[in-house]
Amino acid sequence: MTAFDPALAEEAFEDDLEGLSAFLRSVLDSMESGLERVRVAAASSDAPALRAAAHALKGSSGHLGADEVGEIAARIEIAAREGRIEDSATIDALASAVVKTKSAVEDYVRRRSAS
Repeated sequence: MTAFDPALAEEAFEDDLEGLSAFLRSVLDSMESGLERVRVAAASSDAPALRAAAHALKGSSGHLGADEVGEIAARIEIAAREGRIEDSATIDALASAVVKTKSAVEDYVRRRSAS
């Protein structure tokens, strides 16, 4: 599964490294806040809030080609739509996927900045 697909972002920004970096930071911030909303909603067993948070996180992941985040968020969203709250292992897997994506994006930006 892909943690980050730089080709998606590069298409929009081409040689604008500053704009690309700002965009990537914005999406990562959105993913991190989305993960926090998922955690809070799951902890309080708030299925509607969990569905909305997982849906937003799934959308953010799409901007980066972060397939693993998107797939786990989709599972959480579907379960919440059905009134079920995914277990903590699934939420932990989502958090791990977000961390992997963040690391991959930051490594990419460092490599692009160095070249």
